[in-house]
Amino acid sequence: MADRKKENAVVVSQEQLSNGIFSMWLQTEAAASAKPGQFISMYTTDGTKLLPRPISICEINKEAGELRVVYRVTGENTGTKQFSEAKAGDVIPVIGPLGNGFPLEKAEGKKAFLMGGGIGVRYVESDPYIDIDENLRLVSEHIRMRCEEFDVKMPTILMEPGRSTVADSGMTLFTVGTVKSINDYKSYVSVDGGMTDNPRYTLYGSKYTMMVANKANEPADFKCTIGGRCCESGDLIQENTKLQKVEAGDVLAVLSTGAYNYSMASNYNRIPRLPVVMVKDGESRTVVKRETYEQVSQNDI
Repeated sequence: MADRKKENAVVVSQEQLSNGIFSMWLQTEAAASAKPGQFISMYTTDGTKLLPRPISICEINKEAGELRVVYRVTGENTGTKQFSEAKAGDVIPVIGPLGNGFPLEKAEGKKAFLMGGGIGVRYVESDPYIDIDENLRLVSEHIRMRCEEFDVKMPTILMEPGRSTVADSGMTLFTVGTVKSINDYKSYVSVDGGMTDNPRYTLYGSKYTMMVANKANEPADFKCTIGGRCCESGDLIQENTKLQKVEAGDVLAVLSTGAYNYSMASNYNRIPRLPVVMVKDGESRTVVKRETYEQVSQNDI
């Protein structure tokens, strides 16, 4: 990419298609040589920050020298927010088109079209509900229309489901150590885990639904911030969340941690990693043993 030349693209229009999904038309010289399915890389208006990853070109108007891209803005990719705020007339440097992508006009003879992934997860109640069947129908219909437009055979469509298959199947359990309430300010709950077990909130503010597992049927009306054991100001699991009335010794359950949790765990501050336990039909079995201090230090000389 370093060998490719940046060129200015002018924002023609921008539209929010749905929650976090944006469509942008750009006028750029890259449109002359681009094809649907190829990629471009986009920079912020000051030309310094790159969009987290190249994005696919959806449509091209060669007569007008314009192309359309669709991208997503999430709390996990906060850099994309700057692109969602771009207005008509703003100048955005781009590099592209990059690679061959999978241009539909050259899909003739291909048996499968792998779209990548994945399908999102509803971590909290405010997240949109994703109707997988309806989304697959819309994607299939769009590809069918494109195939008809380019007069090619309809390929088999493959899509990676990603975290949607495993996230909701797992939860992380912590034991509450102390509860501290500061009048007219906030309440804190400390647990025997933290950012070593799941750094996603510390890194980019990922939200989770959580509850006091041994009081799950009670009202969740206690607003608090949950902190970990790492003795860091950023060692938080969630802020300003509502739980059942919590006390020392209670079990805090963080839901939907079957993906991007244990795989992101670390030994920060020499803290051993948690075990992983499978549960089915009232029976449990350990599939990853709890790490010991001896194992953490075994490579020390």
